[in-house]
Amino acid sequence: MRKSLLILLSVYCFSFPAFSQSQNDFSFSLSADFLSSYVWRGAVLQGRPVIQPFGSFTWKNLELSVIGSQTLVTSGSSFVTYLSYHIKTPIGTFSPMFVDFYPSLLPSSDHDYHFFNYKDNGFGAHVLETNITYEGPQKFPLRIFASVDVYNDPENAAYLEIGYRFPINEYNCIFYIGTLLSEKSGWYASDPAKPIKRGINNIGFTAIKKLKISDEFIIPFRGTFTINPAEKRAVFVFGFRIE
Repeated sequence: MRKSLLILLSVYCFSFPAFSQSQNDFSFSLSADFLSSYVWRGAVLQGRPVIQPFGSFTWKNLELSVIGSQTLVTSGSSFVTYLSYHIKTPIGTFSPMFVDFYPSLLPSSDHDYHFFNYKDNGFGAHVLETNITYEGPQKFPLRIFASVDVYNDPENAAYLEIGYRFPINEYNCIFYIGTLLSEKSGWYASDPAKPIKRGINNIGFTAIKKLKISDEFIIPFRGTFTINPAEKRAVFVFGFRIE
């Protein structure tokens, strides 16, 4: 299953206007991430620089967002749409989410490889996922993420990730471990033709630091080191965000 859908910060030093505006319970925001390469849940989706524009509409606790992906070296683009609802409680925030990944299984040479192809059983251009994220409060900064593919993935891949946030000097850091819960999956493999088996496939550490350019312009830089035991692979990614 081709997950170039999120290809979800590079060394290119150009920028474009990013803005947000709000009125009452409604808000809208734009930003863009630049990645030296893209790693998604342990799988290397693109080993070259990419840009990921992000747009989000929020009404109260309901959020509709789109993440686009465009390689900066070769042709190829895709995007992901998700609808989430944030439930804030005294013990943390719970965010159930519905996600539409495009593109998916079909190769670009296939005539059915188009946006309106919603076929099932691995023949469509979309994969639909449901997931839920738990973000603990400041006193208990635990993060738990669980997901399962519910449409157009014959393997119905399921994934669980647990992370812990903590500061180091001026950096906000998170350490996390993710595991494939399904028996096997090509969806979580860097090469879909070589599915990985059930087990830990994503061990990572991310550090983020905000660089203040002015009172109104702050650029978050981040570095992520990922180990994928299932593929015996390690990769380091550097990136920044314009917002």
